[in-house]
Amino acid sequence: MELEYSVGEAAKAIGVSKNYLYGLIRSKNVPYHRFGRTIRIPKSGFVRWLDTTADEHMEWEADL
Repeated sequence: MELEYSVGEAAKAIGVSKNYLYGLIRSKNVPYHRFGRTIRIPKSGFVRWLDTTADEHMEWEADL
């Protein structure tokens, strides 16, 4: 069982383009590790980030 996603795998998992996910990585919103030129996204940190992001959006929608 892999403990990390490639950028392509993570993008596909949440339904966004790789370029969009690279933008989130550049803005330091998504946890990642860099090994030379390779970027890997730890699954546990990615799931935690998704949960936090979903909670923030739900709170924002509740305020509408």
